[in-house]
Parts: sequence; structure tokens; C-alpha cells
Amino acid sequence: MEIKTLIESNLDFNQTYQAILQLKIQQLEHYQPIFSENMMTQYTNSPELLDDDALSLQKQIYLLLFQKGQAEGKISSGYSQEDFLLILSIFNSGMKGLSMNLLIEKAEIVSRFFLNGWK
Repeated sequence: MEIKTLIESNLDFNQTYQAILQLKIQQLEHYQPIFSENMMTQYTNSPELLDDDALSLQKQIYLLLFQKGQAEGKISSGYSQEDFLLILSIFNSGMKGLSMNLLIEKAEIVSRFFLNGWK
């Protein structure tokens, strides 16, 4: 899996996060915009679209990223894994109502906010 390889690489936390973001954007841009929009709409209306295995794998990836961030001091030790997952859930929920084009266009500012807000 490309994301796990990025997390386990020698990239620092910020570089890892940015590389994952770029990978995700490339994946989204690979599909026709209408497909991506329909997929996001379907996920918003039916969160069970992703099965338990996919959600479990996603959670493991997030926790590896969290651990890397804490190990490098990019995420305060005052935050727990549960705190991190809660904030990610809020981010994900908030993004569901936005268009794919807007999310891609504003990815940099969202990233800066997300990365700098954890100090």
C-alpha cells in the first residue's frame, strides 16, 4: 500500500502528510469529476458504503500517521489517539458537503490549518 510506505519512509511528518494528500488528489483526479462527486454524495448519504475492513485499514493508517507526528513532536503529547480520530472525523464530515473541485482547489489551505493546529 502506497500510503503505508509513505508513513514508514524517512519523510518527516509534514512531508508525509503532504505526500499522502497529493496521492489522494491524484487518485481523485484519475476519475471523471462526475464519478468522484457521485461517490462523495453516496458516501455522505450512506456511510456504510465502506465496509468494516476498509474502515479498519483507514483507521490503522491514521493511527500510524498520528504516531509519527507525535514521535517527531509535530503533534502534542497532550492529544490522544482518540482526540486525533475525533478531529479527523469532524474534518471528514465537514468535507462531505463540499464539491470535489473546491476540495482540490483548497487542499493546501486545509492542509496548513490541519498541520499547524496540532502544535
